[in-house]
Amino acid sequence: MKKAHNLIIIMLGLLVAQSSEAQESNYLIHNASEASITGSYTQVDDVFMNDKVFLYPLLTHNFNPGGGAGVYHKAPVTVARYDKFWRIISDDKSAFTKNSNWNIFLPGADFKSWAHVSSLSNISKNYTFIDHPSLNGNPNAKLFVSKLFSSDGSLGKLGNHTVGVFYNVTEKKWAIYNQDKVNMEEGLTFSVVFEGKTIHNTFVHKADPGNTLGHITIIDDPACNGNPNVKILITQNYNPNGSITGVYNDHEVGVYYNGTKWAIYNEDKVDLAAGAAFNVLVVNEETASTINEDLMNIPSLRISPNPVNAGDQIKIDLYNESSEALSLEVMDMSGKSVFVENINANGNVIIHHVSTAGLRPGMYMIRVSNARIAAVRRLIVN
Repeated sequence: MKKAHNLIIIMLGLLVAQSSEAQESNYLIHNASEASITGSYTQVDDVFMNDKVFLYPLLTHNFNPGGGAGVYHKAPVTVARYDKFWRIISDDKSAFTKNSNWNIFLPGADFKSWAHVSSLSNISKNYTFIDHPSLNGNPNAKLFVSKLFSSDGSLGKLGNHTVGVFYNVTEKKWAIYNQDKVNMEEGLTFSVVFEGKTIHNTFVHKADPGNTLGHITIIDDPACNGNPNVKILITQNYNPNGSITGVYNDHEVGVYYNGTKWAIYNEDKVDLAAGAAFNVLVVNEETASTINEDLMNIPSLRISPNPVNAGDQIKIDLYNESSEALSLEVMDMSGKSVFVENINANGNVIIHHVSTAGLRPGMYMIRVSNARIAAVRRLIVN
């Protein structure tokens, strides 16, 4: 009977493993609208995350998805699951920043991902060792981490520290460390993601005098140059390639698009230390490259108000050089079309009103185009 019981457990384990292997990676941008915020957290309502357990999300603050204005969020954050929904929590319990935007990556079969828990057996000073065969003895690995309160709804801990990763050349293992050098606490959980197959673009970006000004360092890579809609995740890396020395950067960081290139910045606007390094993951980089070419083809295109309250109208005005009818399409951040309608051309100056009734709070892209011209703008619905 005992053997049969053990066999059932093994079979269940195999089924779980096969199910995990079948999953595809997913990516979303979460807008922390006023409706989604309660105190120090914002609730994520997304089909890829709702009712899901044992996810290992990566999280990066995206200052301005699609380009344009944005907001800072200075507090460290943790991803947590409560009941059927996931949340992003400010670790210091401060009010969550309204209209901040968050790149969320859910790794699938093309990545190795797991939850790492700090314990007395793996903690040393301000860091916790990761013991994994894919990473041990591999100083060139590009791994990514985010703080994870709970992946299954169980109790967890908030660690109010900015973290990064480093390679310990003595132990030949990677570790997660507190940037403020405070001793690592027992019982903290982290999402660890490592690309097991070469599918996505991963690289190390290092802040140096040629690419850094104040608290901002510019990324120069063909995977993301000239593409405001690319998906980027970052993790601070103390010593790329296992170098003997490294650089601390005890500041929360985010990414933003400056009009031509992406950049990494300190949320508190403190100058970046020379040599600060970051593991960079670019996902779905091929899907949005043409959108940037369209972006400036109608420089006069304006959308107001933006943000807009759900249910209210927005005004779209532009100078239509082609004097031909236009198509207006509203898309969610996954690229799915929400609705399409035509704009008749009665002269060059176009003023068109669109109702947001039926749009859930969040971020959308509005595309205005015809055979000769096109442009894309971002819309936030509160």
